[in-house]
Order: sequence, then structure tokens, then C-alpha cells
Amino acid sequence: MTGSLVSIVVAVYNGAPFLAEALDSALGQDYTPLEVVVVDDGSTDATPDVIARYPEVVALRQSNAGPGAARNTGIAAARGEFIAFVDADDLLPIGKLSVQVGYLHDHPEVSVVLGRQETRVEGGLGEPHWVERPIWLPRTIRWDGRDQIPPMTMVARREVFDRVGAFDTRFRSADDLDWLLRAHEVGVGLAMVDDVVLTRRIHGNNLTADPAVQAREMLMCLRARLERARAGR
Repeated sequence: MTGSLVSIVVAVYNGAPFLAEALDSALGQDYTPLEVVVVDDGSTDATPDVIARYPEVVALRQSNAGPGAARNTGIAAARGEFIAFVDADDLLPIGKLSVQVGYLHDHPEVSVVLGRQETRVEGGLGEPHWVERPIWLPRTIRWDGRDQIPPMTMVARREVFDRVGAFDTRFRSADDLDWLLRAHEVGVGLAMVDDVVLTRRIHGNNLTADPAVQAREMLMCLRARLERARAGR
């Protein structure tokens, strides 16, 4: 598929073991034109060496400030009409952009389109806590691993970031969820495709590996949303 320029933003911090595969999956999309913007968030491992093997990407480096700050840097540098994302330890199916950008072209009333993810567990680990059926969910309600629709599956029109604002750098792992909630609150048109558009690699060092950290970040999201509601935003 060909169309308007898409920028894929890759935020990475000490991601050398997985980064090359993530970049290969981004550069290997069956959609053109695209650019890949890699933001090294102050890595201390071999991440810069991996990035150096890809002269075709836009490479940026900053002091460590967290994934939200790295994504903001990438968006600021991106030239595309559409913005997509992939974390340095995840993979994009070859048809991700064709599916999601195609949907945005066909639905001008939609500004952000999400999709489903699949998980790939590595190193003999079990499924992460967030894949398991929540203990509070009634058995009468269907639960399916395909029901995972994470914010980072999004492809968004560039101008929507001017409307919603940047990722909130106070968060370490829920900046994407906070952004999506803010997008919904200001009336941004959101939609979802049924396709799997992200392969989430589970390797034990993921930011989402600690349930306590995740719970704290979810509470931060809720508190921020309540604060916006009280302020009339």
C-alpha cells in the first residue's frame, strides 16, 4: 500500500537484545512511504551500536527521562502525516500500517485507530499477570486474550497530538493509557480494527512486569482523570 508519509516512533532504553528485530519489523512494512524515528533514552548498553547499523533511520539520543519523554521527542522530530509506535522489545506485523492507515483514509471522522495484540513469551516464562483473567471478572463475561487492545497499537493523525497534547512524563508505563483517556475526553474520534497489529514480547524485564507498579500507575491515571474532571477539562 502507498499513501501519505507515516512516522514510526521507537523509544528505547537499554534495549540492545531486541532492538534490531523491532527495527526490522518497522522497516519491513508493506506500506510506503514511511520513516522510522528511534529515540535512545540514555541507554548504557549496546543500544547505540545497534542503532548505528541502521543508517536509514532518524536517530536521536537524550538523557534518560522515561518512555513518555522519548516518545514526545520522536513525535517532535517526525515528519509524517500519521504517527505509529513500537517499543524496542516488540514487533510489528508486516501489514500493520496498511491496515490502520487504510482505515484512517477510509474514515476521515476517525483520528486514532487501535488494534489487537498477540503475546510472545520467551525464556520459559509464564503469561504475564495482565493476560490472565481478572479475578473480579464475573464468569458470565467472556474473557479472551485477544481482548487486549493496548494504547501503543495506535496509529494517529499527526494533528491530534496538537489537540490532545504530549505524553505525560510523570508516568513510567501508563503514559500511553493516560494519553488515550485524554484523547477520549476531548472528543477525538477513536476506532479499532480486529486485526493483530502488535506482537508483544514478554521477557521478564518489561516495564509492565511488576503488578504493584502497574497498579500504582493505574491509580495515577484515575487520579489525573478526576483532577481534569474537577477542573472542567
